[in-house]
Amino acid sequence: MYRNWVTISRFCECQQNLIRSFSLPFSGLPKTNRCVSQRFLSSTSYFTRDYHAAFLPFSKNIHGNTNNHFYYQAGRPTSRLFQCATWLCPSFIISRPHRRYSSSAVELEGLTPIHLWCHETSSYGTLNINAPFNMLIRPLNYEKYPEMNRAFVKFFVPATEEDDSEEGSKRSRWLDLYKMKTSFVQGHLTLTGKLPKDILGERLPPITCLVEVPIKFNINVKVDGEANVSVSNMESDNIFIKCQNGKCLLNNIKTGKLDAYSETGPLECLGVLQGNIRIGCGGDGTLKAQRLLGPDIKCRTESGNIDIADVYSEETIITASEKTVLRLRSCHGKTTININSGNINIKSVEGNLEAITQLGDVEVGLTNTKKEVYACSKHGDVIIGLPKPADMDLDLLAAGFSLSKDFTYLLKSVEKTTDHTRLPLMAIEETVGKRGISIITADAKMGILSIKYQDWLSSMLQ
Repeated sequence: MYRNWVTISRFCECQQNLIRSFSLPFSGLPKTNRCVSQRFLSSTSYFTRDYHAAFLPFSKNIHGNTNNHFYYQAGRPTSRLFQCATWLCPSFIISRPHRRYSSSAVELEGLTPIHLWCHETSSYGTLNINAPFNMLIRPLNYEKYPEMNRAFVKFFVPATEEDDSEEGSKRSRWLDLYKMKTSFVQGHLTLTGKLPKDILGERLPPITCLVEVPIKFNINVKVDGEANVSVSNMESDNIFIKCQNGKCLLNNIKTGKLDAYSETGPLECLGVLQGNIRIGCGGDGTLKAQRLLGPDIKCRTESGNIDIADVYSEETIITASEKTVLRLRSCHGKTTININSGNINIKSVEGNLEAITQLGDVEVGLTNTKKEVYACSKHGDVIIGLPKPADMDLDLLAAGFSLSKDFTYLLKSVEKTTDHTRLPLMAIEETVGKRGISIITADAKMGILSIKYQDWLSSMLQ
């Protein structure tokens, strides 16, 4: 019985063939000393490179008999591995030599897997991560796992071209470099990792961890050092992410509440982010987003730039401390912007807006929809782009005006005035088009206020 050898191939197909989870000790063993479970060998396609392994005989009393799990070499058992109460401990681990992982994900190009954990889960739960590794979080493949009851954790390192004699030692060096613990208890999948700082210091080794969980899992992630976090295509109720110096990448996420923050690194949102959103960066970290959608959206940076394409929200609040350039293509709903030092540029305003900078310029383009807009620069210029035709009540105050030829007729409405400090100012109170449709208030007491014609198409092309 012990000399029935099989050839196993295709690593990436092993997940869909595993009915229950076990612990498979491939780590640190030579190719002719592998331990696999006969229960898993429902097909002969498991690994991307061929290996020889012995069928492991199981007794019928698998629940209680713990004497059936052995190493085998040349058809003979070499040592007992561990007690195998498999139904009570649904998890397995696979460690294997380097091999390039075939994946369309850009983040995994040039990487090879060295370690794999699997847990049997429910469709709903929470993923908790506290580790210093690059983290990629993805939903399970629905076609392979329609019941959404598995979780996979895979470790990747840079792929290298080595001969077979060097693979084992190379693999051992990687496995000795980190410590990783996984557990699944009462709906919580917990991953805790450590790196030897006494050896590496603050340097991050090129280790990437791919986590695949049911699409509805909540996410709670904290990574240290230069580690990056990437979350894609999840539909969680709650997502919390905190990075230290690394990048946070969010892609097509639907959630009830999203809270993501990077202390000094950048934060980027691709596709659509939907839900109650709070995202931000500290230090010089920059914030970029394509489309934000939700009832309540908050974005903030300290001194990094903010670049957002479109915001659709009942209420949006954007804040920055200093040296910030805010570029916003369009905003819908009520939007409040407050920057201590920096410029504000909004191409298209479709709802109510309050945009204030203490030091810098403000430029906004308006559409001919009902709205209330207040644009203010304490020490800088303000530029207002009006549609043609426009139906707006203007209340403008500045040290001086610059009007395009389409609005030179407003010069006859200019009045001289002063503020409470008796600073000489110029004011315009005039209605363009129909009265009572939109109210536009602009303030540039220490700068020039410009009014120009701008249609929707030209604003999008700028």
